[in-house]
Amino acid sequence: MSVEAPHYPNAIDRIKGGLFRTRTVHKDSNKHNFFESLDSENKQELSRLFSEATVEIIVPEKTKLNLDKVPMDSEISVTSSPSKSIEDNLKPSKELRKSGRKIKPHISARLFENSGHIIEVMSDLQEHGFTKIFLIAGDNPDPKGVINGSLDVLMEMQRNKIQFDRVDVAGYPEGNERISKDQRELDEILIKKQKWAEDTGTEMNIVTQMCFDSEKVIKWIERIRKRGVTLPIIIGVPLKGISPEDLLRVAVKSGVGDSVNLIKSNGHFVLGLVKASVLAKLPIKRFKEKYDGDKFLADLVKKASDRHGIKGIHIYAFYKIGLTMEWIEKSKASLSS
Repeated sequence: MSVEAPHYPNAIDRIKGGLFRTRTVHKDSNKHNFFESLDSENKQELSRLFSEATVEIIVPEKTKLNLDKVPMDSEISVTSSPSKSIEDNLKPSKELRKSGRKIKPHISARLFENSGHIIEVMSDLQEHGFTKIFLIAGDNPDPKGVINGSLDVLMEMQRNKIQFDRVDVAGYPEGNERISKDQRELDEILIKKQKWAEDTGTEMNIVTQMCFDSEKVIKWIERIRKRGVTLPIIIGVPLKGISPEDLLRVAVKSGVGDSVNLIKSNGHFVLGLVKASVLAKLPIKRFKEKYDGDKFLADLVKKASDRHGIKGIHIYAFYKIGLTMEWIEKSKASLSS
């Protein structure tokens, strides 16, 4: 049997074209409890990961963001849009911080115009009381100015003695061609960032892109550990059950396109959902298993040990804060029963 998929120019057009027909909540999503197979030690570890999970959100422009279900002591990471200036990207973080929330803004290096711009923005963040930032290269194919990546920003901060308590950086278990097609070069960049953290006395974590394959994550961790990277690692996990159609629907409703940017910058995210929504419908046994956040995390804690240095999980919640917190609380309850 051969199955010919309709042609669409790119992943986003495929989504718009209706190739995906998944919904946020699947009827069979709760039939299997993947946590039952865990021993008590693994359950305790996964419960810790859920309890200490950080949440990444997109702040909508046309609808109000409700964070009532998010505990006040939870760290919230606020995304950066490549279509906006750094100053505009930081406005939501500044507003949210006024409420006493622990906010970690994303800083996109390729949006900086020059060294002076870096000093200006970072000094402004310090004046507003931010002590933690997430520094990324950004999704812009071409830098706005002379700053090409996050390492450039770190070195400029060091030269000007600009200090934060913690600076988190990105990790790519499945690569990132926007930065480099060579995984070894990505590893070298992490080593240099680690050296910067040591030299400046700054706490630093590696926060990964959205991950679907626990085996790939473990192999990536083992590879960078062999290369000398010892930084704690926080694994990026998409909200359980999220679909590209959900993201586009809520993006249109909210008046922003950052959901599309997230899909574009996480091609493997789209591919994972293709497997879940299209291949799972085919009469082929090996495609019947859908992606499930619980299964991914259960497999991860089984395979990981202390030497892997997995510090936590980072949940990409998009706009679905309530659903994210429901997943966290239900998982903790299931793990403690």
